[in-house]
Amino acid sequence: MPRELKRTDRNQLILDDAISGGKIVLFYRFPETSERVAFQAAAYKRDGDTLIDSSDQAIIDSAIVVLTAIRDGDFTYDGKKISSDPQSEDYREDWKECVAETGADLLTVLGRVVFMGVTAKNATLKMVKGEEVPPFRKSSAA
Repeated sequence: MPRELKRTDRNQLILDDAISGGKIVLFYRFPETSERVAFQAAAYKRDGDTLIDSSDQAIIDSAIVVLTAIRDGDFTYDGKKISSDPQSEDYREDWKECVAETGADLLTVLGRVVFMGVTAKNATLKMVKGEEVPPFRKSSAA
């Protein structure tokens, strides 16, 4: 399937939400090249010879920038439905802030998909008791 390059703000990511038990749809636009560069710049900072990983915050911050809408009926605030559609009776002007307030898990997935090309289909984690994971080592320059 070819990749469409025309700009749209109606790309959608459908998520199985473990908290609500339902499906949540987030609408987003593809980031501009400058936004991808800004994400990379924000993800890792250097302080002398120390590399500081700020990628989690960079992912969330970048995701909220490209988030364009939420599906009506997927979210409530104080028990009242909220909408990102100005024509809806449930519209809240601060809908993005509401999502950002407690939906960092959703924004993290959106950001990883959009900015890092990550997919998480049927992912499982196997842990083995007693097995030690070796620490990362600095590679020596040849």
